[in-house]
Amino acid sequence: MKCTNCGASLSDSAKFCPECGTKVVRELFCAECGTKLAAGTKFCPECGTKVGGSAASAPKAAKESYPKDNGSSKWLTIEDGVLTWCDREAAEGVVIIPEGVTEIGQSAFTNCEKITEIVIPASVETIGSAAFINEGEALRAFAVASGNEEYKSVDGVLYSKDGKTLLSYPSGKEDESFTVSDGVKTIGNNAFFACKALESITLPDGLKEIGKYAFDSCEALESITLPDGLKEIGDNAFIHCNALESIKLPDSLEEIGDSAFSYCEALESITLPDGLKEIGDSAFEWCNALESITLPDGLKEIGDSAFSDCEALESITLPDGLKEIGEDAFFECNALESITLPASVTKIGDYALRSCESLKQVRYEGTTDEWEEVEQGEGWLEETQVKKVRCSDGFGELSDDDDDEIDTNDSEDDEIDTNDSEDDEIDTNDSEDDEIDINDSEDDEIDTNDSEDDEIDTNDSDDWDEEEEEGDEAD
Repeated sequence: MKCTNCGASLSDSAKFCPECGTKVVRELFCAECGTKLAAGTKFCPECGTKVGGSAASAPKAAKESYPKDNGSSKWLTIEDGVLTWCDREAAEGVVIIPEGVTEIGQSAFTNCEKITEIVIPASVETIGSAAFINEGEALRAFAVASGNEEYKSVDGVLYSKDGKTLLSYPSGKEDESFTVSDGVKTIGNNAFFACKALESITLPDGLKEIGKYAFDSCEALESITLPDGLKEIGDNAFIHCNALESIKLPDSLEEIGDSAFSYCEALESITLPDGLKEIGDSAFEWCNALESITLPDGLKEIGDSAFSDCEALESITLPDGLKEIGEDAFFECNALESITLPASVTKIGDYALRSCESLKQVRYEGTTDEWEEVEQGEGWLEETQVKKVRCSDGFGELSDDDDDEIDTNDSEDDEIDTNDSEDDEIDTNDSEDDEIDINDSEDDEIDTNDSEDDEIDTNDSDDWDEEEEEGDEAD
C-alpha cells in the first residue's frame, strides 16, 4: 500500500504516513475484478467473489482508465455538471460524456438517431426520464465506467448499480429475443422504447413493476411472459405493440394503467386475473382484433374509453361487484349485440355505449326500482338499437337525456309532417288562386270582346252618318 499524498510505502497497520503525516484511508477492491467495495462487503456485487484476507486490500489489476474525449463533447450542452442537451443533427458514432457530469437531464439524447454508443462516466449520479428515447436503429450499446456507484451496463444494456432496475435497452440492438437478468424488480419508464427487432422477451420471477411506455412501439414483439408477483403495468406500457397477439397476465396483477395496451391491433385475446382491481382509461382502446373478454370478479371500475373502438368485440362479461363504467367505455364497439350489467353498478358514464350500432339488448340484473337509482350518463345509449333496459322484473326506462333525444326526433318528424300539411294547403290555395286568375282572365277576355263590339258599333254609326250626309247633298 502507498500513501495517496506522497507515494511512500505503508505497512498494513499504518494509520498515518511516516513521511508526510497524511492519514491513511484504506479502500477495498475485489481481488478478482478490481471493483471498489464498501466496508463490510462479503461478496463482490459485480463478480460474486468472496471478500477477505489481504487479497482484497488492493485491486488485482489497475482499473481501466476512462476514455479520452473523442471530440464528441462539442455536441453536448453541459451546465453546472448537468448534461441538458445533445445536438441531434450533428452527433454520431460513439459519444463520450466527460468526467465531472453528475446528471443526464430529461430527454437529453432524445432522437439522436446517428449515435451508436453512449459512454457514461463514474461521476454521473442521476439520469432523467426519457433521457435516451430514440426511434432510430443506430444505438447498439451503453458503457458505464466501472467506478460509477449508481449505474452499470451488462451486455450493452443499462441497469441500476444494484441490478434491480433495467433502465434502458438500446433501440438498435439486433437481437430478436432477450431475457431480462434475474434480480430485476422494475422495468423502467421507456426502457424498451421502439426496440423494433425484439420479437420475444422473458421477464424474471420477482418482477414487481413495468413502468410507463416500457415497451412502447416494439412493433415486432409477438410474445412476452409476465411473471407471478407482478403487481402493476404502467401507463402506455405496451402501446403500439402492433404484432402482439396474446398475453397472459399473472394472478398477482392489481392494476392496468391508462392506455397500457392501446393500439395493439393484433391482440385477439387476453386473460385478466381475479385480483385485478382497476382497468385504466383507454387501456384496450383500438384493439381492433379483440373479439371477447371476461372481466374478473374483483374489478370495481372500468376506466374512460377502456374498450373504445374495439370494433371486433362481440361479447364481454361484466362481473358482480362492478361499481362504475367510465365515459366512452365501449364507444363504437360495432360488433357488440348485447351486454349484461350487474346489479352492483351505480354509475354509467357519458356515451358509455354510444355508437354500438349492432347493440340490440341491455340487461340489468337488478329490479326496476334499483335501476331507477343508477346514475345514467348523457347519451350513453345514443346511436344504438336499444330503447329500454330489461330488468329482472320488467323494463327500466332510459335517462331523461336519451328520452329527450327520442322525443326530439319524433318532434322533428311531426314538424316535417306539419310542414308537409302546410305545403299542401299552400298548394291548394295556389290552385284556387290560379283558378281565380283563370276566371279573371276569361272575364277580361269577355270585356275585351265587348269593347271590340262597341268599337264595331261605333264604326257602324260613323258609316251611317256619312251615308246620310251624302243623301242630303243629292237632294
